[in-house]
Amino acid sequence: MIGFGQINFFLNANGGINGLYNSAAIAYSDVDNDGDNDVLITGNFQAQLYINNGIGIFDTSGVPPMFPLADNGSIAFADIDNDGHQDVLITGESSGQINSELYRNDGTSYFVLINGTPFTGVNSSSVAFADIDNDGDEDLLITGDVGANDFIGLYKNDGSGNFTALSGISLCGSIEGGINFLDFDGDSDLDLIITGLTYNCSSGTGARTILYKNDGAGVFTEDPSHPFWAAELSSTSFGDIDGDNDMDIIVSGWDGAGASFTNLGINDGAGNFTLVTGGGGIVEVRNSSVTFADLDNDSDQDLIISGEDDMGQNKTLVYSNDGTGNFTEVQNLNLVAPTNPVFVCVDIDGDADLDIIIVGDNSTSVYINAPGVYGCTDYLACNYDSLATIDDSSCIYPVIWYQTYLICDGDSISVGNNIYDTAGVYMDTLNTFNGCDSIIHTYLMIDENTSSYDTLSVTASIVWNGMSLNVSGDYSVTLINSVGCDSIANLNLTVTATGISDIVNIKSNLVKITDVLGQETPYRRNTPLFYIYDDGTVEKRIIIE
Repeated sequence: MIGFGQINFFLNANGGINGLYNSAAIAYSDVDNDGDNDVLITGNFQAQLYINNGIGIFDTSGVPPMFPLADNGSIAFADIDNDGHQDVLITGESSGQINSELYRNDGTSYFVLINGTPFTGVNSSSVAFADIDNDGDEDLLITGDVGANDFIGLYKNDGSGNFTALSGISLCGSIEGGINFLDFDGDSDLDLIITGLTYNCSSGTGARTILYKNDGAGVFTEDPSHPFWAAELSSTSFGDIDGDNDMDIIVSGWDGAGASFTNLGINDGAGNFTLVTGGGGIVEVRNSSVTFADLDNDSDQDLIISGEDDMGQNKTLVYSNDGTGNFTEVQNLNLVAPTNPVFVCVDIDGDADLDIIIVGDNSTSVYINAPGVYGCTDYLACNYDSLATIDDSSCIYPVIWYQTYLICDGDSISVGNNIYDTAGVYMDTLNTFNGCDSIIHTYLMIDENTSSYDTLSVTASIVWNGMSLNVSGDYSVTLINSVGCDSIANLNLTVTATGISDIVNIKSNLVKITDVLGQETPYRRNTPLFYIYDDGTVEKRIIIE
């Protein structure tokens, strides 16, 4: 899969690269000539070659023990004898000795130690192959610690993998630093940058960053005019970050005086560098590893950097390049940030993009590059994007809720653009402000309006629904029931005169209440009753409720 302009990685926990390699070194090459990249890791007195099956799954089952169980060293692959096979140099401490050992590849990923090489054993080292004299073969630079002292050796290749140490070189060795060969002055030969701690350098000791210009024949001269800060516990990388066809440089490390820093130097094409203010906003770390690489296949050099900041926090960050050398941190990658990190950017799964393998103290992690189109990938979301391959947490989901209404007969409710006045279950889809549909389920109940009809014939006044009535006629009153709906009560009333007083006695004392048969009875609703008072008067009442 090839994507453009996007950077995203996912952790591949089942790729087969594992183990704990403290003080590690890592390098990659196609050691078995099958068209994919294999990986070699050393550290913590271990050495393991991982053979790639072509899709990023690594196997060690058929790999015999061939290499020294090294610690605190370096690795570099190169075809030293021009036979089309990738040979390898391994440095570091092994079995109580400090080594620099060269192994020849037979083309099937089987390596044999080459005896009698002139190389000095080093640890806390940096090594690099490069054709320093333009004769078509890979020469070699080794620098590192030889026991409380620094060493540097430059070795010329005769084209058949036989190396000779060059004498009288004016290069400064370094410990816990980095080296890179690059043509920074545009004269078609490979120049050199060295960072790290040096003890025996005529131009200065301590933390150093040194640039050397190559005369084309492999003779190097220090260029003291560069602006890069002195660095140890450092790393360096180069690339054309601004698209002007020259090599720019980044240096990350500790200045030896208490502060971590990152220098980003812009090349004018002739090897003159100008530092970007504030390091271009790139994190400042020591014990660092840094690499320019096109991580999003947009033809410019992005950046990955890992190390420890001045607050003691380990960080691994990726920065996207806009093509002009302006870098923006890529958010939410959450890459592992081990102590003493080393990493490589390499296509391990054959999909034409760069994956990342990060190794550090007690940590080995493989990240697969997954470029593509960012968007909402959940088809249940309102803003589902069928073209999106990477979910960016932007999915918007419909709001679904349920509501119940009880209304009176003749009333109605409004839901969205619809009006309902009949009992039933309804579903409406509404558009919210962000364009995502909201679904409303409505359960509507109708409380029917009620009417009652009564006919009464009385001989005295009555109280009916709060009204005192003593005249024949038809009466109507609208009442409100418990749910707020109308209830209409109707009464046809006939009032007839009798010998019994129908005048309400308000002065005499009530003796008893009887029904129409003369039987004494308690008070009852909606029943004609006779109220007998102590002055002999009788009052007929009916209380309707």
